[in-house]
Parts: sequence; structure tokens; C-alpha cells
Amino acid sequence: MLALFEVQDFLKRAGRGEVDSSRLEHLIEQFGEDCKESLRKQLSRKEGYRIRMSGLGRPLCQQKLEQQGNKQEMGYNDIMRFLMGDLIEAVAVFVLKSADVKVVDTQRACELDIDGTIVKGTLDLIMNDGVDKVWDIKSTSPWSYDNKFANRGGYDVIKEDDPFGYIMQGFLYAEAQGMPFGG
Repeated sequence: MLALFEVQDFLKRAGRGEVDSSRLEHLIEQFGEDCKESLRKQLSRKEGYRIRMSGLGRPLCQQKLEQQGNKQEMGYNDIMRFLMGDLIEAVAVFVLKSADVKVVDTQRACELDIDGTIVKGTLDLIMNDGVDKVWDIKSTSPWSYDNKFANRGGYDVIKEDDPFGYIMQGFLYAEAQGMPFGG
């Protein structure tokens, strides 16, 4: 919860013109690199099925169809949505670091042996609020936020009905790092 207050304080100070951006130059440069990497990733997508931590929580029938090569074709706007999610994540990390939240690491590759199968993934963020915790950053459209998350209980609702596998993804990253999952 402290991170939220630190972020709010930073943004209020920025809104009043009280932030010295020259102090943040190295974070601004890193933000630019993160944005470039997002473009590279989204514009040159790799084909083929791979077991990934980000996919294990999705419905089994969907995973099996993908494994058999029956992946749903992406719509013309999917790349844009994925790119916007990456860019929002880059902004979130920039703001957290700029607000002096204790960010331990970002975009850390990890792997976990699940019954003899190595499952790989890349976690979003490790923050320390007294203890290191794995956090996963998710973005959503205003409509989805208002109608699916905001007034229905947020994280607790997602835990009950998680068709995208977000909760499993976060707990797998945390297990691979030997840390708690923050959310």
C-alpha cells in the first residue's frame, strides 16, 4: 500500500512542476529502450506452440488447440492492444521507479520444473515493501475496468473467474523465484 502513496505523491509533485526531470534522465532513457523493445516484440511475433507461464492458466481446451496448430487468428487490432499493454507497463514501471518505490527487478526471465517439464516465463516486476514480492502488471480498457473489475471486487473477482490465467501466471512466477506473489 505504501507504493500507492509514493506514486500518488510523485504524480502530485509532477503536476505542480516540482519534479526535476534531469534527476530522472536515466529512467527516461530506460523507458525509451523499453518502448523500443515492445515494438520489436509485437511486430515480429514468433509462431509455434510453447508452454509458457503466461498461458498455463487459460482453459485447457484452448491450450490443446494451440498445441495442435489451431491457434485463433489474430485480429487486425490485436497487435495494437498488445502494444498498448506493453507501453502502459513501461509507463507504470517508469512511474514506480521515479516515485522511489523499491523496484528490485523488471522483466526477469524465470523457469520452473513442473513434473519434469521446464516452463519458462518473464515476470514483470519485483518490488520490496518490506519483503521482495513478484507483481504482474495488467492493463485494461476503460469499459473492461468499469464493467469487469472496478465495482466487482478487483483481484478477488479475478481469482474467482480468471479466463486469461492471470492469477496462475503470477503465482508461477513467484514460485519460480521463491517469493510471494504480491498481485
